[in-house]
Amino acid sequence: MRSCQFHLALALGLLVAACAISAIPAVDMHVSQCFFDAQHNPPWVLTHEPWVQELYRYGPIPAWIMAIGAAVAFFVKQWQSQRRRFLILVLAVLLGPGLIVNWTLKPLWGRARPVDTVQFGGEHPYQAWYQPAGPTSDVGHSFVSGHVSMAFVLIAGGLVLPKRRRRWRYTIVTAAVLYGLLMAAARMAKGAHWPSDVMIAAALTYLVIAVLLTLLPIHEQPDA
Repeated sequence: MRSCQFHLALALGLLVAACAISAIPAVDMHVSQCFFDAQHNPPWVLTHEPWVQELYRYGPIPAWIMAIGAAVAFFVKQWQSQRRRFLILVLAVLLGPGLIVNWTLKPLWGRARPVDTVQFGGEHPYQAWYQPAGPTSDVGHSFVSGHVSMAFVLIAGGLVLPKRRRRWRYTIVTAAVLYGLLMAAARMAKGAHWPSDVMIAAALTYLVIAVLLTLLPIHEQPDA
């Protein structure tokens, strides 16, 4: 239970920090400018880099593999005692990147992507993350990043492991965080998302995982 409370407090703190930092427009502008050169063709200089393209196309696949694998494992009789772990993995993907990010925030918020703003050669003015244009707007669906949420949700794969598997827990969580940071860089490099989009997506996804761990506590099996 203490572990769940720790993750919940940390996730809330990170989300508050991300929202506060992202409320400063200069943060969005300065970081995005690092990937932009008006004299270059294309101006978003890393757009056609293979790693940027591949992460865009295939980046969410690991999360889908995790969710589908967990859904299948949930019905395997031999793993009945581990069903809560599998359920958390499935719900983490469906509720975080699914319901909250892609089915709620993105379609309802209405925020122009960097590539579409006048500051970077587009037609729409810059909007801070807390200034939604609304669901009827045609400015874009920048807030928040679905790709980044799908990358950071892999953290759940480490956190549901038994505590005695500490090395694997740390390894998977570290790999997921690094993968999420790489995905964030790839999405910003294309001018598809602001730093605020990726920071809040990461913190929000972690918060969903922390809430699930709290509501569905995993009872550790005693060592044999």
